[in-house]
Amino acid sequence: MRRHVSSIMCVTLIGSALTIFVGCGGGTPRPSSLVQIKGKVVKAGTPVAGVIVAFVPDGDTKGLGADGISDQNGEFTVKHKSGDPGIEPGTYSVQFTQLIKPDGTVVDRNLTGPEMEEMGKKGIGPTRLATASAKIADGSEQQLSFDVADLAKRERAQESQPQTRGIPQRN
Repeated sequence: MRRHVSSIMCVTLIGSALTIFVGCGGGTPRPSSLVQIKGKVVKAGTPVAGVIVAFVPDGDTKGLGADGISDQNGEFTVKHKSGDPGIEPGTYSVQFTQLIKPDGTVVDRNLTGPEMEEMGKKGIGPTRLATASAKIADGSEQQLSFDVADLAKRERAQESQPQTRGIPQRN
């Protein structure tokens, strides 16, 4: 009986060690090929800090997407959801948001989990600035530039157009 108990303990310890060293297989998978993306966000030509630039896969694009945050020069670098720099090639909806505090100041850096939680408790969430689309081709690096004022203006113009899909037009 003593030998049976020690065998069970040995198997349990080996199993635990394998789980610790190998892992449980969870987490974000690392893609094999990422395109490096650097860009700039401006508003009417002026660099904008603290803009969260999120690339969300669109259409048939596979992958998890990526994001970055603009610095005081409006420049950003995209980081894949796995933590690696870059993004998979494909078509993306690019969403531009900012976190704005009640005093009007913009949060211009990545926040920690507790900081985000605290802002959420105060009812502070992201403010949507604009949306664009981007086609990321295979390659080593791409430079992108977005003017959120121009993008927002185009969105408002499109929203004000009457929807005619499926309705016959009479002249």
